[in-house]
Amino acid sequence: MNEIWSSIQIIFEQKELVEKPKEAISITNQEPGDIPATTNRIIKFLNSKNKNELEELGVGDRKKLSYR
Repeated sequence: MNEIWSSIQIIFEQKELVEKPKEAISITNQEPGDIPATTNRIIKFLNSKNKNELEELGVGDRKKLSYR
């Protein structure tokens, strides 16, 4: 039972970790503010994530990203 509870706690923690950046990105899209500083923070955040974490955030293969 302890193993199951630990797994459930980890799932909720991971969900929280994914939701916070999504909120930050949403706020950034609504209010650009200091775009260079915000861009650097987002790039550092994305670079710290592995492939699975990026997919959870809705970011696909970095090599296939298109720039506007």
